Amino acid sequence: MGVGELIIAVVGSRACSAEEQQVAEKLGLTLARRGVVVLSGLARGIDTAALDGVARGGGRAVVVLSTASGEEVYPRSNRNLARQLHLLGGVVVTPFAEPSRDTYVLRRRLIERNFLMALYCDVGIVVQDDPCITGGTAWMVAFCQQLQRPLLRLSSCGGLHLSLPSVERRIWWEPELPELSRHVFRPTV
Repeated sequence: MGVGELIIAVVGSRACSAEEQQVAEKLGLTLARRGVVVLSGLARGIDTAALDGVARGGGRAVVVLSTASGEEVYPRSNRNLARQLHLLGGVVVTPFAEPSRDTYVLRRRLIERNFLMALYCDVGIVVQDDPCITGGTAWMVAFCQQLQRPLLRLSSCGGLHLSLPSVERRIWWEPELPELSRHVFRPTV
């Protein structure tokens, strides 16, 4: 990726509607054709749809994995998509050196991956009809808000929403990544 290139994170629910998937794929395709680098986490649903659009448009993406380099791409069903994006000049990265020991570690890494995506994007776009942001998407939104990254919500009817409700997430573990530890909000007891 070149210095000064616009990097837009595209995220949303794994349990999205077909309409939301179509919008995410079209967004990925449009951004790819305009030379914008799409940043995503390779999750099922919106992430996959947006990255499929990038691949169809011959664009470049940065994919941040939640698994270590010695582990399978997660989810495995997106292994070929990751390979295709890499062949198109994209980057598939993992910040984790050691394989995850259990489901708890993998879940924590999904959140840490979202932090890195928020840290390195110029703009975040959530593709979702419901204005109530939950799950992993809420972590991404909270991190973007904390890092003062511009955020937009794109709905399946094509509506662009310039503000998202404030999302507060508190981290209750010691982060694996040093970059994340500076931004940890500890629950008050």
